[in-house]
This record gives sequence, C-alpha cells and structure tokens, in this order.
Amino acid sequence: MSKLPFEQYDDFFSYISDEQVKEAFKYIIQHSKKLPNYTIHSRPTTFIKRNVHYYNKEGNSPYSFIANKKSLLFYLRQPRITHPKFDCESLKIKLPNIEIKQNNGGEFTLRIRNIDNAKRIISFVFSSYDDFLFPDEVTEDISYLEGATTQITVNNYERNSIARSKCIEKHGYDCSVCNFNFEQKYGELGKGFIHVHHLRALASIQKEYQIDPIKDLRPVCPNCHAMLHRKNPILSIEELKAIIESSSVG
Repeated sequence: MSKLPFEQYDDFFSYISDEQVKEAFKYIIQHSKKLPNYTIHSRPTTFIKRNVHYYNKEGNSPYSFIANKKSLLFYLRQPRITHPKFDCESLKIKLPNIEIKQNNGGEFTLRIRNIDNAKRIISFVFSSYDDFLFPDEVTEDISYLEGATTQITVNNYERNSIARSKCIEKHGYDCSVCNFNFEQKYGELGKGFIHVHHLRALASIQKEYQIDPIKDLRPVCPNCHAMLHRKNPILSIEELKAIIESSSVG
C-alpha cells in the first residue's frame, strides 16, 4: 500500500478526460491534505487502478473514491457507522443535483461531475451533520494576510475572516434576500450570526483571486443561502428575491 503523493498524481490526472472532473479531483486532493483525522492512500487492484482510500486513526477506511474519465465515484463505505441518520432519499435532499446510489450491502456511491459536487460532498462527509458548511460560506477560523485592507487575496479552497468582517461592517446582519435578522428574532442568542455568501461561486474560480468584500460578498440567512445554491449556476440575490415575491403573490 503506497501513500498517495499529493503533488504528483499525474496518472490520475491525465486519465481524467473531463476538465470539470479534473478540477473536482484537484479540490479533493487539496482538501485531503488538511484533514486532521484521516490520511489517504492509493490502493490499486487488478481491476481498479485509480482507487484512493481514506484511513482514520484506527486504520479503518470508511471512505474511498475512484477516478474515471468523466466522473469520480465517492464511496461512503460504512454509512451505518459514519452516517446512520441518512438513507438514500435523505442524502439526495442533503446533496441536491448529485447522483446517489446504494448497493445491497448498504454502501453509498456518490458521483462527482464538477467542483461544486466535490465541495458539497466533502463538506457533508467531513463536517458534523448539524454544522454543514455551504461551498462558499465564509467562516471565522482561517488566518488571513497581514496588512490586507479592502481587497484580500484568497485561494479558492480558503475562506477569509477579514473579508467576512468587512462585508458585515458594510452590509449589516440582515439577510440580503429576505431581510431576516437573527438578533431581532432570537435576542442575544442570535446576535452576530449570519452566513456570508460569495456572489461569484467559488466553483467558478480556479485560481487565486482578489475579492472586494463590499462588492463580492453579501450577508444571507442559512435558508436563503441554501436556496441560492439549489441551482447550478447559483441564483443571484435578485433572482431569489423575485422567486420569493412571485410565490407570495395571491
């Protein structure tokens, strides 16, 4: 069994023929570098040459994925242990626009066709059930460039806390779509809580880029954030506002 060299996966990468799948593969490899509780190893067999397994500290492999020419197959190999709350239908609700199948042994297969699929699956698998991070949610626990002002350099696999703070400083804590305010509804418990949404989906950005927190980010409530991501490409804030308005007429 050989440890997968993160910087040298030419055989996997050259085998994949679809450019979107290549970007999804790069995202998974980059994310896997940062996992504190897992290591990944290639485990080729006679029939499957490009097979990668995630191993936890106990030496078990609850997850794996296979690189095909036009998709990646991500396996939840022990869902009764790792995801006992979910069956096939509930997974499809949690992971919309992703092909999901379950075999007779209970194993789930999730087909990845683009980087948005990869972000959703990785975020779901390696986050707690009640703390699901949207693919472009800006959180407060990542370091940032010192001396950054209104424009901050970020990588498409990173989230930046200064960007979040500057967005909220300008736009406030009201949802930009429905105007919901958590502090007004929940008092002290809801104070300071809001998601921050990239107007440009990170899935469409394949390199380091400059964001302007005032122009590129907006505060949104989790419900509206989920609805913005129900379509691919993502809905604009104006489009979602129009949907809400039309659904409430009459």
